[in-house]
Amino acid sequence: MAAALLSFAALLCSCITQDKSLGYDFIPKDQVMKVHSDTIEIPLQCRMADSIQAVSSTFMALGELKSEEYGKSEFSASLEFCPSTAGLSFGQEPKIVSIHVEIPITDMTQTATNLSSNKIVLKKDQESVSQTIDVYRMKVSIDSNLVYNNSLRPGDYSTEKLNIFGPVTYMGEDTLRIQLDPSLGQEYLEASRLELDSLLHFLSNHKGLYFKCSSSSADKDKGGRINLFNQTDAAIYLKYTYIPTWAPGLGRRDSTIVLYAGNYYSVNSSSFESKHLENDNEQVESIPVQSFGGVLPFIDRNKLKKYIDNWIRSKGIESRQVIISRARVSIPFNMPEDEDELKYTCPQSLFPIHRAFTSDSKKYRYYYPTDDYESSNNPMGDLNRLQKAYIFDMTSTVQAFVRKSAQEIKDNTEYDIWLGPYLQVTDASTGTKTTSTNSFSQAQCNVNGLKASRKPTMEIVYSTTEE
Repeated sequence: MAAALLSFAALLCSCITQDKSLGYDFIPKDQVMKVHSDTIEIPLQCRMADSIQAVSSTFMALGELKSEEYGKSEFSASLEFCPSTAGLSFGQEPKIVSIHVEIPITDMTQTATNLSSNKIVLKKDQESVSQTIDVYRMKVSIDSNLVYNNSLRPGDYSTEKLNIFGPVTYMGEDTLRIQLDPSLGQEYLEASRLELDSLLHFLSNHKGLYFKCSSSSADKDKGGRINLFNQTDAAIYLKYTYIPTWAPGLGRRDSTIVLYAGNYYSVNSSSFESKHLENDNEQVESIPVQSFGGVLPFIDRNKLKKYIDNWIRSKGIESRQVIISRARVSIPFNMPEDEDELKYTCPQSLFPIHRAFTSDSKKYRYYYPTDDYESSNNPMGDLNRLQKAYIFDMTSTVQAFVRKSAQEIKDNTEYDIWLGPYLQVTDASTGTKTTSTNSFSQAQCNVNGLKASRKPTMEIVYSTTEE
C-alpha cells in the first residue's frame, strides 16, 4: 500500500505545466490574431433584375401566371429546326401532306437538377389548367443577338399563326403536339441543295418557330402555369409524297422526315408586370419575392458598404485589420398557416446573385451566383422550415467589401446583389455540378425587412490583427 502511494505521489510530481503564452512576446503585433463574432443588419430593398440571360440548353419555358398583386408573368420560347444530318434528300417533286411539331414535357426523373417539378404553379389545382398555345414563324435568326429575356421584339416574328386548324389546348400532358400550316412543310421540302448540304445555310434561311401561351382558363386575376419542356427532344414531323426515281412509271410514294431542334437550346423570352412593387427603402416590414425578371430582394452595394464600414468603426478598428472567417446571412420569413403553401408560393432557395460580364466576352452581362457558392458547408440559401429563414454564407463577398474602398465599390456595379433561386445541374457522366441562376422558378411571397421583428441579419465571425 505504501509503495502504491509513493508511486502515485511520483506521478503527481512528474506532471508538466504548459504555458501557452511562451514566445508570445516574440510574435509581431501585426500578426497577432484575435477571433470575434458579431451580428449586423442587412439593408434589403426590392428591385427587378433587368435583361436576364434567356438562352437555355436545359428547359424551354412556356406559359403564364397571373395574380392581383404581381400582375401577369409570361414565358414564350423560340426554337429552330433542321435535319439531323447534312446531305438529306426529299426525293423528286415532294409534296406536303401534313406537318406537326411535338415537344415533350421534361422528365424530371431523368434531369439531374435541384428542380422538383416540370410544372410551375402557385396552387396545386393549377397543374392541369387548360392553356391555349399559338405558333408563329420567326423572322430573325436565333443567334447571339437574342441572349436576354427581352431581346425578342414583336417585329422579330410573324403575326400570322401557323396553327391554322384552330386553337391548341394544352393541359399539362406529357407532350405538346401542334398541327401546323402545310405551307411551312412545303417550304422545308423545297429547300435548296445548298441548304440541305449545309445545316448552317438551312438554319440561316429557315428561321425557326416562336411559341406563345395566348390565354389560360385560370381565373382572370390569379392562377396559370409555366411548363418546362425538353427542347432537345423537340421534333417536326413532315409527312409528304414524292416520285420515286429508281424505276420509270412508279406512282407517288409516302414518306416521313423528322427535323430536330437545331442547336439544342431555346431562347426563353419573359415579361413581368410587377415593377410597381420596386422599393428602394430598406426600412419596411416585408420585401416581395417573385423571380428573375420580376421583383427580388436586393442589396444596394453602396448601402451594404456603409453598413459594414459603420460596424468596423463601431469596433474601434480599421478595415485593414479585419479578416472575415465567416459571414452567414439569415433572411427570415413568416410561415404561412398552411405549410404546404411553401412548396408553391415560396422559392426553394435564395442566394446572392450579381451581374457580371461573361468570362469570354465583354459584350454580354449575365447574372451569376457569387463565388461564395464554392465555399464548403455553405447552406446555399435553401429554405429552412425549422428556422423559418433562408440562410447562406457570403464570406468572400463581405471580405471584398471590407477591403475595397467606398469609391471602388461605387464604381463597380458587380457588387450589387440580388437574392434569387439558384439552379444546379449535375452531369450524368462526370458527376460535375454546375451552379447557375434559376430563371424558371416563380414565387409570390415575402421575406422580412428591417422593420419586422425578425430582421435580415448577418453573423460575422472575424479576426483582427493588432496595429
